[in-house]
Amino acid sequence: MSDNFDNPYQTPKSAVDVKLSNNASNIWRKKSAVVVTRETIWPKRCIKCNEPTENSLNRTLAYVNPWIYLSILISVLITVILALIFQKKFKMELPLCDRHAAYRKRVILINWLLFLGMIGCFWLTFANIYEFGALIGLAILLVMLIFGFSNRLAYVGRYKDPYIHVRGAKKAFLDSLDEFEQ
Repeated sequence: MSDNFDNPYQTPKSAVDVKLSNNASNIWRKKSAVVVTRETIWPKRCIKCNEPTENSLNRTLAYVNPWIYLSILISVLITVILALIFQKKFKMELPLCDRHAAYRKRVILINWLLFLGMIGCFWLTFANIYEFGALIGLAILLVMLIFGFSNRLAYVGRYKDPYIHVRGAKKAFLDSLDEFEQ
């Protein structure tokens, strides 16, 4: 059977969906994660929408082994100390287009406004002005945590030396990568 025909059931490809050049040959996808090594040079395409971009954000991503979180049964302080001691850090330049960079700035602004609202609610409670301020402040804290975690740019989902599984890229970017085979 010949591989030279167009598959009518295949997803349409845009002009930027070509496979990566040789300088980024150590970048793959595995399910919903981008698999890279420490030396990976990310392609000049937004990790959210796969549009060409010259912008990138320098980020330090950290990985903590999930087994360390079992120590929370002993003490939260011990968990924090263990996480800080045993975390692995990775510096990366993540490409991001202007539209998603602006979205990210709005998310940060909204989280800061929620934080200030939470502080205001706690102040109203402690000043005996409003008796339910602490409950509203805790609800705002919960919303702030959910909103912050759901709008993360990228994070390390798994680390097995030398491969780093970075999560947070969207389907359009992932579809342009070769499948990770290992």
